[in-house]
Amino acid sequence: MPRTASIGAVAVTAALLLLAPAAGAAGCPGADTPAAASQLREVRAATLCLIGEQRAAAGLRPLHVQSTLQRLSRDYAHQMVRQGFFSHTTPGGSTFVERLRAGGYPRRGRSWRAAENLAWATGRRSTPRRVVAGWMASSEHRRNILDPRFRDTGLAVVAGTPGHASGRPRATFVQQFGVRR
Repeated sequence: MPRTASIGAVAVTAALLLLAPAAGAAGCPGADTPAAASQLREVRAATLCLIGEQRAAAGLRPLHVQSTLQRLSRDYAHQMVRQGFFSHTTPGGSTFVERLRAGGYPRRGRSWRAAENLAWATGRRSTPRRVVAGWMASSEHRRNILDPRFRDTGLAVVAGTPGHASGRPRATFVQQFGVRR
């Protein structure tokens, strides 16, 4: 169930399970490629491209792939698949904000803001176009994508889904957004 919580200067927005088809995005190769294990780089690139197109259409600057957010997104996507959960909080109780702090994203003593979008999908629903369309159809996820304050991002697409989803291919998407001042 989507929720938004504010902790200090950090906005945390919850997950969307799935997903509606979208139109457009002719300029993003791989936008209709299901997230098979052999295609994950192409799927990740297409997902970033589609997010960029959404931001450009809203007159916003592109996001910069930031190495710390990229690593944290990838690690968290793998953790959710490996441990079989789907949440912004780990089964051990570690929150999104705690993970970012432990991972070194915020600079000590500086203000910062961050958000996270999660999705998992199987089969034809695992295409970048379908995942981004699902996020854009959710007000909380759309707000993260189109927040003009965000400058940084990290996006992971990993093979597999939390739990016992059927169908192939299966993929979990984690996108983190941030800005450090």
